[in-house]
Amino acid sequence: MDQRALHILGLLDISPRSIEPVTGGDINDSFRVTDEKWNIYFLKINREGSPKEIITTEAEGLDMMKELGVEFIPQNYQSASTAETAGLLMPFYESRSPDAAAWIDFFEALAQMHLISAEHFGGQDNFIGSIPQDNTHRNNWANFYYDHRLLPQLEQAVEKGYFTKDEQEIWPLLFHGIASICPVEKPSLIHGDLWNGNMISTSRGILLIDPCPHFAHREMDLGMMTLFSGFPVESYIRYYNAVYPLTPQWEDRMEVYQLYYLLVHLNLFGTAYLPGVKRIIRQLVAFG
Repeated sequence: MDQRALHILGLLDISPRSIEPVTGGDINDSFRVTDEKWNIYFLKINREGSPKEIITTEAEGLDMMKELGVEFIPQNYQSASTAETAGLLMPFYESRSPDAAAWIDFFEALAQMHLISAEHFGGQDNFIGSIPQDNTHRNNWANFYYDHRLLPQLEQAVEKGYFTKDEQEIWPLLFHGIASICPVEKPSLIHGDLWNGNMISTSRGILLIDPCPHFAHREMDLGMMTLFSGFPVESYIRYYNAVYPLTPQWEDRMEVYQLYYLLVHLNLFGTAYLPGVKRIIRQLVAFG
């Protein structure tokens, strides 16, 4: 048995019959755990050498979402940590294909979550994948998005040699493009990394997993949902709009928000994402 996982389970008072590695993303180590009473759990721990805060901030994010009334997240989760390792334990959900009723409930619940607001954009610092996210409070969305999302990723991309000096000189114009394109809205509680790998369809309905929640422009979640396949947005967005209508032409703004997620993928996975990043930057700069 994995000794780090065994240690975390001991802190959670779980006596395992078995601990089996399972696929669970590229960032952490994941296990299917069966205890002495034949209860089955999913356990996630940070990989050796990676910060345990990847796990602890996720647990804190789930706590925050639960306290604010978000119901379509895992229930009965627990967390524990040592000096270098943290673990998040939850029931092991058997995945199933969502039906129409599940998708309707999901889009309505997402809109309800986005209605949860705060005085400022931002929140508690956390991670997207293995990359830290600075959630310092800001009063203005364009300032928050440029200073705390785009600029840190752009600077990291420079260190990797992805941009020339001439390309860097136009970055300040991105702020004006964001300010001119994004509709003014109150901050919304968002999942923060809402691709289809971070949801699971269960007997309880579709649940959000692996959140990095904070208060941002709600179209960020829609931007990630439409970046990769997996969410039937066109078929079910009307159910979202029945709860919290989007500003018209929302589809035309998706690439504004996708720029951040593409930059994250660029810095994590390499140059396949660079052409898309540069194309969106050029479009935003033109608006600025």
